[in-house]
Amino acid sequence: MRTSTLFLLAALASKSVDGAWYQQSDGTIVDPILDIHGRAHPYSGNNFEPGAQLIGASVFWADLNHADLAGALLTFAWLRYSDLNNADLSFAALADTHLERTDLHNTNLNSTNLTGADLRDASLRYATLRHADLSDATLYDADLAFADLTEADLSGAHLSFADLEGAHLDGTNLYYADLSFANLRDAELNNADLTGAKLKRAEMSNAHLSGAEMSSADMSEADMSGADMSGANMSGANMSYANISSAWLSNANLWGANLSFASLYGTDLSGAIFSYTENWNTANWSGSFYYINNVPSWASGMDPVALGILALDPPAVPEPATLLLTLLGLSLLPRRRRKQG
Repeated sequence: MRTSTLFLLAALASKSVDGAWYQQSDGTIVDPILDIHGRAHPYSGNNFEPGAQLIGASVFWADLNHADLAGALLTFAWLRYSDLNNADLSFAALADTHLERTDLHNTNLNSTNLTGADLRDASLRYATLRHADLSDATLYDADLAFADLTEADLSGAHLSFADLEGAHLDGTNLYYADLSFANLRDAELNNADLTGAKLKRAEMSNAHLSGAEMSSADMSEADMSGADMSGANMSGANMSYANISSAWLSNANLWGANLSFASLYGTDLSGAIFSYTENWNTANWSGSFYYINNVPSWASGMDPVALGILALDPPAVPEPATLLLTLLGLSLLPRRRRKQG
């Protein structure tokens, strides 16, 4: 009797310390969960699977690569330093979750709730976060290069020093987000909302900001060389000491913007609104230009000729018949060469 009781207690104790398992996207069960060094992880709570209830789970340093956690509830969870690369976290709840230095590269986070989450130094390179909610999230120094954040909500998010090179942010809400010192080179931000955003000393060269809303944004000392800001609203923005050379500002609204010592060398100003622009007289306008069929609205006292702004004839557009004949002639050239050979 005593022996059987001891055996039963030992079995129950063994069961209580069994580690949890996780499910990968292809259905494979990894049992037990390992840490990133290949050792059994001490976590023994609910298993990690689609729709799992994992509120407040503590899984530091866990190896969860390719995990399928679609729709899982991970609010207030601790996943610091874990490996979640190529995982599926779509539609999951990760509000206020700790994901500092977590590897989330190439991870599916579409429509995921990450409000208030801490993603400092996290790797989200090539991750997909379409329609994700990252409002008030901390992404300081995070790697978001080439990530897809189309129409995501990043309002009030902290993205200073983040790497967003080549990221897709079309239609994204960055209302009053902090992007100071961030890298947005070649990023797609068409029709994004950057109202009141902090972009001080941000790297935005060759970024696409057509139709973006940037009113009252702080872009002081930012590098926007070669950026396309055509049709963007930058009214009241601070662009002091910014590099806006060789950029496109056609039909942009800079009403009341501060251009103190900004460089607009070689920039297209066609149809732009400069009414009530501040400190325009300290900016470098040399080589900037506009097409005479789309004259900008100048601030009071602005003399484009004195400032070195060029008035150009619009580029000639070939008539359809002329273009057709040109293309037809080019298509016949290789045939003639073959006959001569």
